[in-house]
Amino acid sequence: MRKAWQISRRVLPAVVAIGLIAALAAACGSGNSTSGTATGASPTIEFQTPAGSASASGTTPAGSSSTASAGGSSTAGAGGAATTLQIAAGPGDKYDKNTLTVPAGAPVTVQFTNNDSIIHNFAVYDTKGGKELYTGDLFKGPNVTKDEKFTAPAKAGNYYFQCDVHPDQMNGTLVVQ
Repeated sequence: MRKAWQISRRVLPAVVAIGLIAALAAACGSGNSTSGTATGASPTIEFQTPAGSASASGTTPAGSSSTASAGGSSTAGAGGAATTLQIAAGPGDKYDKNTLTVPAGAPVTVQFTNNDSIIHNFAVYDTKGGKELYTGDLFKGPNVTKDEKFTAPAKAGNYYFQCDVHPDQMNGTLVVQ
């Protein structure tokens, strides 16, 4: 009986922890789907700048203009200029754009469409092969769109985006102004 008690004393905390993790995962589900159009909210990600300092709170400095490019739009909001961009993967292992432009520190929504029947994603790094700043979910098409939401780096400059599955074929520059 003593041996059973020792085992349960070790196993019980692990079982409780697994149960809590499962409950948390269920409660925090993103609601995104991989079939059809998925527009569930993704978490807002605070970028670290290439120099390693923390990002701004999502505001645009006074006197600066809000810009969006590559088929996007921007709107002024309480947290600065919110920007929405569109980019598509495929057909084939390529993005339809190789440059995207966003305001520094702005909330960004990338409407990413996968036109392929293979998996792709949209991820941002400080440089090619550098530090990961944002990584979207991998998902399969064809003709599936997901909204990828994050906060642009606070520091103006050129950053790198890619598909993590096909980084040599699918990549480009995220220009932060």
